[in-house]
Amino acid sequence: MIKISELPTSAERTSMVLQRVYEHRGNIQSFKYDDGKCLFTLQNCSEKEIVQNEACSVSFDFLGQLTLGYRVCDPFPADGIYYPGAGDFIELLNKKFASCGVFATQKKLAFGSVSSSTFVPEYRLGLVMEIYLYCCNSFFWHEDCLNINCTGDGCYIDAVFSHGVKAGHSLCSSILSYSVLFKNEEAPVKIKKYYPPNSTVASIGKADKKRFKLFNIFGLSLLLFTLFASCASLSFPGLEAPCLVHGTVGAGGASGDGSDTGGPSAYGTPDSPVIQVEVTNTSQKTISAVTVCFNVYDSAGNPDTEDGTEYVFTKDCLLEAGQSCVLEFKIKSPAEETAGQYVLDFVYLSQVIFSDGVIWHDCYGVYAQQERF
Repeated sequence: MIKISELPTSAERTSMVLQRVYEHRGNIQSFKYDDGKCLFTLQNCSEKEIVQNEACSVSFDFLGQLTLGYRVCDPFPADGIYYPGAGDFIELLNKKFASCGVFATQKKLAFGSVSSSTFVPEYRLGLVMEIYLYCCNSFFWHEDCLNINCTGDGCYIDAVFSHGVKAGHSLCSSILSYSVLFKNEEAPVKIKKYYPPNSTVASIGKADKKRFKLFNIFGLSLLLFTLFASCASLSFPGLEAPCLVHGTVGAGGASGDGSDTGGPSAYGTPDSPVIQVEVTNTSQKTISAVTVCFNVYDSAGNPDTEDGTEYVFTKDCLLEAGQSCVLEFKIKSPAEETAGQYVLDFVYLSQVIFSDGVIWHDCYGVYAQQERF
């Protein structure tokens, strides 16, 4: 059972879902952040290939529902503003998975000739992927939507949430890390098992095949029973996180109530905020070291790091059962124009090393126990 006193913030919710997804980098050639949008160029889906009716296929691993389709977009609208999501949406695939799990979907997207009196001749075809993420347990939320609009120049990524909050630059690198686009002939295929006529399996008679099948079923049942019996006494990481984490951030000089910084204490210098993370050992064993991960944003919601990645620190911290310690991390912020106003977001322990040599892993903070401010 995930223990958390309050629902996560919008940024936490987004980070947790993106980090639960399997990582694929695919054929992404380059990416940049421009005019409030994430733009990345694909090696196999250039403007020339799209116009010449070349087909591309898309594969995503995630939880929830996938909608694939495309729009015909006007690159030269009357108001002078190009809207990547303009035009009628033509749905190619709509698939929803009610149960939680990881799955992959491949769909060949063929871009043919499109003509419309409302569009100029130099039209562009836009591939739109709408990903809806549904809750899997009480830890997650109801629904979020990621829109990826691909044109001949690349793919523009937006994240629009059901509660009306738009995500921007901080999500660019994360979303790109979990997407893969490739040509249809490069898509993975299922391999069918084939036995040569003279093989051992092919030479077994009907009676022998029946006995062979029963033996396999009995052996599999015995193996499963042994595994379940041996796992009954184990403690799964997802059911028992060993620590409770509480983080604060300070920047701007003297100590204060932290009302502008998101935490109860504030100190440090404007260009070097000090991060405090209190770790409480809720397990029954002694902890010798922990790896702390967190994100820092300015007052406008922009990430503190240039590439939007999180901070990761490993520190020795000898904690008996029930004890707490406060770890301090000093970071240097490149955002001098917004120095002194920082928000600490999504603090978790990715690794806990116990004194007996056992190591507990939670790479993406899925099982983190966090105390809200």
